[in-house]
Amino acid sequence: MQLQANWEFSQITPQKAIRNPLLLELTTPPQKSTVRQLVVVLAVDRSWSMKGEKMQAVTDAAILFLNWLTRNDVLGIVSYAQDVKVEQNPIPLTEKSTIADKIRRMSLGTSTNLSGGWLTALRLAENYQSPNAVRRVILLTDGQATMGIREEDKLVEIARQYAAKNIVTSTIGVGADFNEQNLKEIARAGGGSFYFMQTPEEASDIFYQEFGAIRSLYAQAAEVRLYFHQPISLNQVLVDADIEKHSDGLTLRLGDIPSDDSRKMVFEFDVGPTNEELMVSGELTFFNVSEDLKEEKIKFNIPLKVGPTQALPNKLVCQEYLLAHSAREIERISLIARQNVEVALNELKNLQHEVKNYLTEKNLELSWLEERLMQMAEKLARDTNLAAKQLLSESTKMYREKTATITKAAAGEILTYKMQSQLDLYKVPEFNEEMNGYLQKGIRFVLIDMQNCPFLDSSAIGALIQLSNSLTKRAGLLIFYNVPTGLQKIIAATRLDKYIPLAPNESEARKLIPME
Repeated sequence: MQLQANWEFSQITPQKAIRNPLLLELTTPPQKSTVRQLVVVLAVDRSWSMKGEKMQAVTDAAILFLNWLTRNDVLGIVSYAQDVKVEQNPIPLTEKSTIADKIRRMSLGTSTNLSGGWLTALRLAENYQSPNAVRRVILLTDGQATMGIREEDKLVEIARQYAAKNIVTSTIGVGADFNEQNLKEIARAGGGSFYFMQTPEEASDIFYQEFGAIRSLYAQAAEVRLYFHQPISLNQVLVDADIEKHSDGLTLRLGDIPSDDSRKMVFEFDVGPTNEELMVSGELTFFNVSEDLKEEKIKFNIPLKVGPTQALPNKLVCQEYLLAHSAREIERISLIARQNVEVALNELKNLQHEVKNYLTEKNLELSWLEERLMQMAEKLARDTNLAAKQLLSESTKMYREKTATITKAAAGEILTYKMQSQLDLYKVPEFNEEMNGYLQKGIRFVLIDMQNCPFLDSSAIGALIQLSNSLTKRAGLLIFYNVPTGLQKIIAATRLDKYIPLAPNESEARKLIPME
């Protein structure tokens, strides 16, 4: 993992105090061919309010998630209402149809014993005997806890304790009645992700995102410790992470970080005045998934020069500061929206003006951010019932989202690749290594001729999802063409066609790529 640090002003003058944001960026390499076993336990709310479309959507998405996992992976199912049921103890997925049937047969109950269902899932994940496995619990609910532990601080502490054991919790809130702040803080302390499922149609997209994250992990339990002393003082931490402050600095618990990814952290410091060069020091620690969860440590020092003139602002730092600040403000506004939507709307409009003025002051072009804030305001005015949840979901996406709008391709950024045979467990490592090599050469668009590929197993599906995600982060695209009829059925059944476009031939595939 690489770590890069930049100040907005790399050199300051000794005469005056200054506010100086610092950007830390962690970058992970592409995934190696070795993939750790996944141990995943779903904790599914089956209280009466889940009846109908919500339960059907969750059931369908869970079965889809099951089919994306490989025979080497492990899945457990816990359901909870007034009682807690272990629908399926964690087992290797050698017989998926039996587990799918158990998912379909989950019966509705009455109340919501969230803590009971979640704790059972955490313990199942912890107790499954598999050295160095990647362990994750996905907690899903459409309501607030009515039984068991209901205090938010206690639930957050449970998430934090299990995250320290490398058992991560991601949360999915469904509909209009759950406590979004509670689920967000559980996910943040648990090192996972928070999702808002507003409509049943979004269920498979959420499971797709979560699958892509856990299938391609590089680091678990990543932590950054920063140390700083006077005349440097910390004003704000603009990071979506579990934060612990101490007298001489702070610790950020970042949780899981995927391969071929980056994690940006922004800190707003007040500095000076001073005549001496300043220093922020720190240490990055994480467990390397590709090295049998070996603990790694990287120490670093970040100097800040003092000289006769102030350096020009670093535009990358300015941009990331604005994005992180906007995300934090939207999170704050989501809290206001729970009490008063009109006040939240006014605060959102103030943020729009602030963003516009900052872009002008720093000479930046981020039209998509201005458009997104405008869309948020429109949604907020239109749907007051879901206002707080929508805003918190948008804030989370702005912190974590790595997708980018597809940009025009140069000739050297397009690869046409012919699959020579079926892609399965045995051929996936070679395929991954080959694709990673192309990505490192700057390829953003991959067109795969599938004519000679009659079959994809779940290992292949995981590899293709990972490749699609990597290309999307690069503002690119994965496209299949010449897909045999039998393979089209497999792709449709696993809904890969929802995320990877299909074309009848190479000529039509190329039409999907915007060219310079």
